[in-house]
Amino acid sequence: MRHKGKVYAGEQAAILDREIWQQAQVLLRQTQGGERVRNRPGALLRDLLRCGVCGSRMVAGYSTKKQRRYGYYVCRKAQQQGAASCPGQSIPAARIEGALLAGLGELAEAGARQPLREALQGWSALERGARRRRLASVVERIDYDGCRGEVSVCWRTPGMDGASVSIPVRNRAAMRLSPPAPEQPPETTAARLPRITRLLALAVRFEGLLQDGTVRDYADLARLGGVSRARITQIMSLRSLAPVIQERILALPGVSSPIEDMLNERLLRGVAQRYDWREQMRMWEELIRQPEEIDKRRIGRRAGRVNQMGDVPKCTWGRQ
Repeated sequence: MRHKGKVYAGEQAAILDREIWQQAQVLLRQTQGGERVRNRPGALLRDLLRCGVCGSRMVAGYSTKKQRRYGYYVCRKAQQQGAASCPGQSIPAARIEGALLAGLGELAEAGARQPLREALQGWSALERGARRRRLASVVERIDYDGCRGEVSVCWRTPGMDGASVSIPVRNRAAMRLSPPAPEQPPETTAARLPRITRLLALAVRFEGLLQDGTVRDYADLARLGGVSRARITQIMSLRSLAPVIQERILALPGVSSPIEDMLNERLLRGVAQRYDWREQMRMWEELIRQPEEIDKRRIGRRAGRVNQMGDVPKCTWGRQ
């Protein structure tokens, strides 16, 4: 160790050999000489995208929200020196990549750009690294100008007409202000199983998972399903219905809109609380006979408009 200009022998043994230490110092100096950027792994436009305002490289990064990653590209100069040095030069990765690929696809179909068509052939089946290599084989540079909302593509290969092309990158506000698409004739909505049928089928599935030991208890089901344990208990209570009622629920015809889905889960949970299956069947028949009246009473009670004189037929087995 050095003290006041004199070198004294240390009391502890060296942790590393001098040769290894020197090699590490060389590597550190090489790293400090280049750019150290937290680049998002697998970014499609890495090393291709440039800032159209200041000419700096745009680097890829990501932000995390609710355990999901959202990729973006940001101007290197703005990242290091602040937004005042290059304002507005940041854009979500999905937006610019989607706009760029859509524009390139239109150019490949419209113009005589054979290398571009070959690069985009079978694009959806390629992994991200292969996509980046294919794009880099025909594109030399992509300049993004956030102020004008467009990218300028400079070609690498000679068979691309030479001149750069501009592709618009529309933000969400511009998309909201764009003229609406012409109305299409309404399509017939495919029938789907009623909600109560799907809930009962889910309860049957949960019961099977519990019986074969795939999950231990309701807490495991709640954790895997991303719901509360109380909600799992509500769903599983449908298995307390009489077997005949369960068969009828599972055999309900499909519906094309929520309005046609008249059976109310809350009322059926009230039926399931009865231990006598004969009582359950009586309540079920009443529910089937007057689903609309029971639903009207429920809506009216919420709005405080129930006719006290009895215009709306009352459910004889009460509110559960």
